[in-house]
Amino acid sequence: MGKNLWIVQNDGNWEMVNELGGALSTQIHCPVHYPAYGKRMFECIHNITFPMYVVQGALNSNDWSKIIESHTT
Repeated sequence: MGKNLWIVQNDGNWEMVNELGGALSTQIHCPVHYPAYGKRMFECIHNITFPMYVVQGALNSNDWSKIIESHTT
């Protein structure tokens, strides 16, 4: 499998965006970019969006099941 990549546009908080984007990309095995539609959301190459607060919650709880499910369905 190829590298998980993400593209980041400046949101003023690079460190958190990089951490969340990297974790999301790794969990769903898909590249993501931020911000999506000018909002605080990540978007993968399949045009599925993930609000930043949802990704932050998954990282904090170490429970990615809902995010992975939404990406695979």
